Amino acid sequence: MELPRMSDIVFLLMIPIAALAGFVTSIAGGGGILFVTSAIALGLPSLNALALNRITDIGVLTGCFNNFRKVKDIPWRSIKIFTPLFLIGAIAGASFSVSIPDSTLQFILIAASILAMSLVIVKPQPKVTAGRKFFLVGYFCIFLIGFWDGAIAMAGTTFFIIAAHYFFKMDYMKARVVNMFVAIPETLI
Repeated sequence: MELPRMSDIVFLLMIPIAALAGFVTSIAGGGGILFVTSAIALGLPSLNALALNRITDIGVLTGCFNNFRKVKDIPWRSIKIFTPLFLIGAIAGASFSVSIPDSTLQFILIAASILAMSLVIVKPQPKVTAGRKFFLVGYFCIFLIGFWDGAIAMAGTTFFIIAAHYFFKMDYMKARVVNMFVAIPETLI
């Protein structure tokens, strides 16, 4: 009797992890932290873990789109402004990730996971009031979150929702819808 190959075992272990990560991501983002760190822990190279996470994100976006498109008063103006900022940031971030050694990328991914989880636990409450001067800072943050999402592919949705709330006074549902539309071209590319 032949023993199962390690790649088969990893594949079988990743199925429930991917399902749980997809569920978390579809609600508020952050499932990539679970998926990418689990894939790395199971021995996948960092870039492969990121690529797999991106492929699963296509499924998440498809599922989310069906439900979130029903939201009334979709802020199309914000989508038009945020999409190029997010996309340019994501392309630069992805270029960065593929250009560094795997050991460096793995270190960055683990550090980013710890940072993202600590921000969720600590729940920072910056005192930002929406105003014209903060819009420019907010736009720059959207670009940086695009870079983060392209390079690290973990918790980008979570950070996007936080930035949209603090800098543009969007409630959760509007921020999530805007992020979903903005993330479509970025995820596909």
